[in-house]
Amino acid sequence: MVQSGKKVIEIFSTTTHSMVFILQDKLDIWAEWLQFDGQSKSKKWDMHNPPQMLLQSYEQNQKNVDGKMRIVPDIGNFNPGDIILSKMAAERLENFWLRFGELLPLDVEGVTYFYYNVTNVIENAVDFEKSIKGRRGQLRRPAFIADAIPDDLQIFKIPEQRFASLYVSGHGFTKLIQEQGLKLGVYIFPVWSPSTGVVPQPSLFEDYSAPHG
Repeated sequence: MVQSGKKVIEIFSTTTHSMVFILQDKLDIWAEWLQFDGQSKSKKWDMHNPPQMLLQSYEQNQKNVDGKMRIVPDIGNFNPGDIILSKMAAERLENFWLRFGELLPLDVEGVTYFYYNVTNVIENAVDFEKSIKGRRGQLRRPAFIADAIPDDLQIFKIPEQRFASLYVSGHGFTKLIQEQGLKLGVYIFPVWSPSTGVVPQPSLFEDYSAPHG
């Protein structure tokens, strides 16, 4: 059954059942990594000597060992507003990823992964009056202008949050991942639809990966 109607979901943070990507290179590279603003970085990226990363378990990061094995994700997270893809995820859905961004290689403990740099930035899409804002007026959870949001499945950023948030329009993102046998290691939260308006962010301790993609 094909679903209809506009909607926006957010790809946000590593889930508690997934291992975490940790930057291994020098700390001064952080300044460069924090500049993923929706612009292409492929010309400046060292394709032959890519940044090195580690995979670390959620327990190691939180110092909360509960004895459960964490998955090695095919779709994981490093910073807010980004995703990291395994080679399998990059190859199986390459045409989809490249419609909205670029694949930049990473060396994760000797294994090739890819930083997915989203360059699809949708301008003038936020309804500020209906959005959720912080105490100082900063945009927390955007409400969107329906006519500005694509009906089809697209990964995108908005200028107002281009460093911190990654959104998906349309229906079927989670299904697309599952059909390829890929392990999803990020939360997926509903953000907005014309019928519900803006949706407050749920607790990170709730797993919203399956039903909202």
